Amino acid sequence: MMHEHHTLPVHIQLMTLIAGKWLSQPLSVLADLRVCDELAAGPLTTAELASRVGADPDILYRLMRVAAALGLLAEENGRFRLLPLGEPLRSAVPCSLRDLTVFLGSRPTWESFAAILHTARTGEPAFDAVHGQDFFSYLSGQPELARAYQGGLAKLADELGSEMVKVFDFVRFPVLADIGGGHGRMLLHILRANSTMAGLLID
Repeated sequence: MMHEHHTLPVHIQLMTLIAGKWLSQPLSVLADLRVCDELAAGPLTTAELASRVGADPDILYRLMRVAAALGLLAEENGRFRLLPLGEPLRSAVPCSLRDLTVFLGSRPTWESFAAILHTARTGEPAFDAVHGQDFFSYLSGQPELARAYQGGLAKLADELGSEMVKVFDFVRFPVLADIGGGHGRMLLHILRANSTMAGLLID
C-alpha cells in the first residue's frame, strides 16, 4: 500500500489533468507519422525514424522522449524501441488506437474542444459554432479526417462487438438495426454470432 508521503500533492495531480494535452498531443503526432509502425520491426535512431516518416529529427526526438516518459517507448543506446503500451498506436494490430488518436489530436477536433465554453453557455454544439456546419457535414468534405474517425470507431467496435455477443442474447430479435453504425463492424459481429438474424445498417 502506498504511504501518504509518496502521494503527489493534490495541485500536482490536478495539473496533470489540466495539462493533459501536453501529453496527448505528442502522441497524436507520433500516431499521425506512424512512428510506432516503423518501430514494429525493431529499434531505430531518431535520425533513421525522421528520414522514414518525414520529420525534423530534433523535434521528433523531443516527442519520442514524451512517449518514453509515458511508457510507450524505451530509449536505449541512442535508439528507441516499442514497448507493449505503444503497440496500440500501430495501425494494423487488434484494438488499434492509431486512427482514434489521430482523430482526437486533429486541428478541427481540438478547435471544437477549445470552444466548449460556447456549449456551456448556449447549449449549442461547439463544433458547429467553430466550423460553421455540423460535425458529419464537415466530415463529408474532409476524407482523411473522416477515415480516421471511422477507423477509430471500427477498431473499438471490433473489440466491443466480440465481447457483446458473449453477454447479451440477440437471437430473440429477428431484425437488428444499427443507427449511425459507420462501417457496420458492430452489427457484423452480432450477425456472425446469430445466423438467423437480419441486420439493417443506417449511417
